[in-house]
This record gives sequence, structure tokens and C-alpha cells, in this order.
Amino acid sequence: MISRRPRMNLTDMPAIWSRIPEVALTMNAGGAVATVVEPYLNQVMNRAARELGDRNARLKNDIDIFVLQETQHYRLHGEYDEIMYRNGYELLKPLQLRFQREYAEMLRSRPLLFNLAYCVGFETATLYTCNYIFGPGDVWFEGGDPRGRDLWRWHMAEEYEHRGVCHETFTALGGDYGLRMRGYFYSLGHLGKVRKHLVQVVLQHYRETLSESERRESIRRERRMRRHMVRQVLTGGVLNVLVPGYDPMKRKPAPGVVEALTGYPAAV
Repeated sequence: MISRRPRMNLTDMPAIWSRIPEVALTMNAGGAVATVVEPYLNQVMNRAARELGDRNARLKNDIDIFVLQETQHYRLHGEYDEIMYRNGYELLKPLQLRFQREYAEMLRSRPLLFNLAYCVGFETATLYTCNYIFGPGDVWFEGGDPRGRDLWRWHMAEEYEHRGVCHETFTALGGDYGLRMRGYFYSLGHLGKVRKHLVQVVLQHYRETLSESERRESIRRERRMRRHMVRQVLTGGVLNVLVPGYDPMKRKPAPGVVEALTGYPAAV
């Protein structure tokens, strides 16, 4: 693993960068999720590194790189969030602040291992999202602004690269299967709520200027996209997460993951 600093100029990238508006807007909302949850991940992992103390220098180094990668992710998505705000999607901001407070409360009130289990759940979800984006989901990028595709392929390829760090840290600090499952399902529910609210705000704003027939068609496209993703993820081995011996490091990369990272220089 290395930390990279992609040189992407997003300053004039439109809010709708895909030929299918609902794809771009849904993924833009996903970027708004990243700017909320990934700083939380870093706080949890930094606490875990301190808890490890002098043990396992190799894992602590992996945690350092994990934190650097996640910082680059939410930095770049944060730049694009500012573009979204300026294009009429400023209602994202109060929702992001609300969810930031929820994560702060989790850090304050929940044990470190529970927060780590949540992080494991999040990283498990992004691993399967990576497989989707580099697989059947790549069709949604065709014919659009290539920067949207580049942003998400870089982000998801690094999620694959650091796929085992949260899981290994959780295990090293004494996490067990039962807690991993509780954290996994809690993260699915909580992240689902966060994402749902942000997606709703973005799509509602977009649909305000549409005619009734255009609005119905937009809803149909969104549902079609969502069904496609859910179907592909469910048939892509996601149930392996429920196995007690599940190890994310055994997951093979989707075609193109490794190549997607070769063009980005290391951060200095």
C-alpha cells in the first residue's frame, strides 16, 4: 500500500457528469457520505494504533497508510462537495453536520472495539462496491465526463488495497465474530440511513424543475440502477461476510483494480 495524491481538476466538473443523471447524483451523494464517515474511520484507527502500543509495527504502518489514503479520499470528495453546494445542493451541508455529530457521539459513548467493528463493516461494504464499479457497474460511466469515472475508480481501488487493515486491527485488539457481526449489521443500517437521506436531498433538488413525466422517468431510472446494483452485489459473494473465518485479504481484485492505481503518484 502507498498513499497517493491524484491530480484531478474537478473545479468545472458538472453535478451531472454521467449520461444518466441519477447515476451521477447518487454517486455525488456517496461522495458526501465519504466526507462524513472517513474522518470518523481515521479517528477510530488512530485510537486503535495507540492501543496497539509497541506491538505489531507492520500493522501500525498499515494503519498509517490507511489513514493517509482515507484523508486523500475525503479531501478530494470535499472539494467536489463545495462544487455541489455552489450548484444548489447546499442542503447537503446541514445533513452532513448532523451525521458528523452522530459519529462523534459513537466515538464518545461506544467502546473502541465496537467502533472498530463498525469500521470493519464499512470497509466490507466498500470492498463489494469496488467489485461492482470495476465490474457490471462500469456501464454507468460510459459516455460521461471521464473525471467522474476516474474519481470513483481511484477511490474504490484504494478501498480494495487497504481492505484488510480494519479487519486485522479489530482482530489484533481482541474482536470476535459476534461483535464483528453486530458491528457489520449496525453499520449497514446506519450507513444506509445516512446515504438514503443524502441521496434523497440531491435527487429531490434535481427533480424540482422536471415535468411530471420527466420526474416519473427519473424515478424509474433510479430504481433500475438500484436494482441492478443490489442484484449484482448479492450474487458477488457478499454472503461470505457471514462466515466466521471470513478474511477480506482472500478477496481477489476485480479486473482493472490494480491497473487503476498505476497512474497516480505517491503523496509526498
